[in-house]
Amino acid sequence: MLVVPLDVTDAASVAAAALRVSGELGPIDLAVLSAGYWKQMHPANWDTEVFDQHIRVNLVGMSNSIAAVLPGMLRRRHGVIAGIASVAGYRGLAGSEAYGATKAAQINLLESLRVHIARTGVRVTTICPGFVRTDLTAGNSFPMPFMIETDEAGRSICDGLERERTEIVFPTRMALLMKTARLVPARAWTALWARTSLA
Repeated sequence: MLVVPLDVTDAASVAAAALRVSGELGPIDLAVLSAGYWKQMHPANWDTEVFDQHIRVNLVGMSNSIAAVLPGMLRRRHGVIAGIASVAGYRGLAGSEAYGATKAAQINLLESLRVHIARTGVRVTTICPGFVRTDLTAGNSFPMPFMIETDEAGRSICDGLERERTEIVFPTRMALLMKTARLVPARAWTALWARTSLA
């Protein structure tokens, strides 16, 4: 095991870390991109710095990480990039304006990359967890249905990667709920959430 601290918002930092890992352990065959930032937004106190931090960590951070490992994988025509997005990227959720936007962008980024490099031997996997019990979710004051423990989340990810799945979404009940939500028309979705929205 080699631990290399880095800042995903700094492309040079990520590139240097990837170079050190490959130099000491050999070529990177699997990169799980899991850095993330979350802070609930409130419309009455819109905070552009908080919004920008979501973009820097969640979206730019993923781009920087891809840039650090993808060229080598393409040269070797082998490798897996597994990006952790979220089911929050499937539909707009109240309070998740920044987080959900970056997660939706990650899902699209990973899918676009997957289809672009489909014939190169490099695979791209999109991982969309639901709620996992962590220090981050411990601070949430809203309902978090179908919460799972970290070891279950880890097993779901490992099992999906071993099976070479294109998409890993868990837990199952949350996956079904959010995938179904994508089929709800926009007007109906807004009406559903209007009951809990600001007056």
